[in-house]
Amino acid sequence: MVNEKEETIKELKDLVKRADYKAYTILRSVSRSGMFRRISVLLIIDNEPYFIDHLINKLGTYKRDKKEEGLRVSGCGMDMGFDVVYNAGRDIWATKEEAQAEKIITYRNGNKEPETDGGYLIKQRWL
Repeated sequence: MVNEKEETIKELKDLVKRADYKAYTILRSVSRSGMFRRISVLLIIDNEPYFIDHLINKLGTYKRDKKEEGLRVSGCGMDMGFDVVYNAGRDIWATKEEAQAEKIITYRNGNKEPETDGGYLIKQRWL
């Protein structure tokens, strides 16, 4: 029997492929201290936005905010939207073999070979 996380990964793989491996992040709010923020992630599929916060929540790394929209993200000192998308990619394509199976040729660090890190398969942009 397939568990909920495996079903979520399968659904996310399909959605990310349909979105041409591009995800967009929206900063909903930042705490006064700057150590906490709420971020939403969406895909554009057939020219329509598709929010995937609920699916990323099921992966277990980030929790949805119960009162407001977005994922609860702690930390600072780096691009936290990238961090959310990168970690989702690592959860979806957990092994080097799974990432290479996508056969996505990247130019990260000048490399023109199939990506071996699932976190870099999804390109992230801020809205």
